[in-house]
Amino acid sequence: MKPSTPALILGALATVLGLSAMQRGPSRGGSATSRVPTTYLMRSAQAIRGLNSTLQATVNELLARAYLAGIPVIVASGARTYEEQEAIYAQGRTAPGAIVTHARPGESWHNFGLAVDFAFIDPSVAGGMGKVIWPWPSDPAMWERLGVIGEALGLVWGGRFAQVDRPHFEYHPGMRLSDARAGMRPMEEPRRVA
Repeated sequence: MKPSTPALILGALATVLGLSAMQRGPSRGGSATSRVPTTYLMRSAQAIRGLNSTLQATVNELLARAYLAGIPVIVASGARTYEEQEAIYAQGRTAPGAIVTHARPGESWHNFGLAVDFAFIDPSVAGGMGKVIWPWPSDPAMWERLGVIGEALGLVWGGRFAQVDRPHFEYHPGMRLSDARAGMRPMEEPRRVA
């Protein structure tokens, strides 16, 4: 299977959100894409910057397959510095907000560019253009559909963890966190199922 292109991802997202050609309109680049899906694609592209290159390609493929399956998602979080991980870990403990992670700095695959978190786009809001909803949906079936796609691409899905983390996907074939902390990075491509 050929790697997904941003145009394929954009077109599939526009279809999922049910955007008409009129809503999509011409973008600055001259192609017929929606400003809203472009914003979502840009947000996902920003979030996957800094990831392992194999994981970047796999996440793009996961996005395309999800959109084609009618699953409206974006990448909400990708690689994180130790400082970013510390700030997220502090939420609900020493900082305002709800607890969103149990991983301290150096205990998360995000710290090594080997994990992503997804969020859903609710197409029923913002005049049908969608809005990022976190954590939505509460219905595990939608997450299961996304998880199955990610697993078929060779990713480890957090929906199977003892402490369930449905938005989370990892890529670290044969590695432990101690390997990542020691500087090791995966070299093989994840398994791809057509």
